[in-house]
Amino acid sequence: MGLKIRHWVPAVAGTRFTYSVERRADGEFFDFEQSVFRPLEHIPSGATAGRMVRRGGAVIANFAHMEAGKEYIVRVQQINRDGPVTIVVLPILNDWEEPVIRGKRMGVAYRSGKKFLDGQVIEARHRYTFHGNDGFTVHTATLWEDGTSSCNCPRWGKSIDRFGNRSCVHSERAATLTENIDETGAQPDLPSPAMSQTTSPFRRRRRSIDT
Repeated sequence: MGLKIRHWVPAVAGTRFTYSVERRADGEFFDFEQSVFRPLEHIPSGATAGRMVRRGGAVIANFAHMEAGKEYIVRVQQINRDGPVTIVVLPILNDWEEPVIRGKRMGVAYRSGKKFLDGQVIEARHRYTFHGNDGFTVHTATLWEDGTSSCNCPRWGKSIDRFGNRSCVHSERAATLTENIDETGAQPDLPSPAMSQTTSPFRRRRRSIDT
């Protein structure tokens, strides 16, 4: 029984990713050196880390040691200067015949400031708010807990590459956020034109879209 793991992450030169597999029933981790599940304290340092390779906008791995009827927890880790950091935790249920874990925006829904994927709610880590080109519309780019980013500007919705990824300059900036940023500033005021019986009052329109 095989497991395909695919997680979409921003491309950063020199960044490496690994993954670990925990068997939920007994809490044992997969030892990639011995190719067996063992208690964590019996596994040499680094042996719980499986290698992931980048293809397009994703890092991927194939794990071929699953057992039927078992539940697992997969952790995708980013290797930083201080060591591996878990960026997403993926529970694998036992009713999938051939599980495919995707961090891609396939089938993802955004509403009420939350991201929904495969029946799970993914919370926002940081947000970047800014004025649109008209000076009045306020957009929001979001960095999500799974490491992906999105934006509700028109460019993000239309810019799709051959891998199905959406992008814009705002979502790329959101992917680097370490805190919330608000660059909306003060809203510019439009002059109110004189009202008459033949002229309707000018109405200022503001567009707001949930991400």
